[in-house]
Amino acid sequence: MEALGNVIDLEIDSLPEIEIPLRQIQIGMTLRQDIRLTDGLLLASKGTVIDEVVVELMDNYRRTYDETYLPAFVRVIEDPPEKDEGSD
Repeated sequence: MEALGNVIDLEIDSLPEIEIPLRQIQIGMTLRQDIRLTDGLLLASKGTVIDEVVVELMDNYRRTYDETYLPAFVRVIEDPPEKDEGSD
């Protein structure tokens, strides 16, 4: 099982990334890093594809606690350029 995790990490690590403000994270983005609170609590791990549950979780922390508990920026995998349907 550990070997599979290493392969997934290598695949994720080879993709281009961008750094965005955490507030701009959107459903469908893939995390390039863990998202942790300042006390170390893991909210979402590297490789997670953001869905409604993750967005709601972060919104709940933002509403409940001081926003300094969340990272200001997060690295996500940059979307690959879309292929033209007629170019194959």
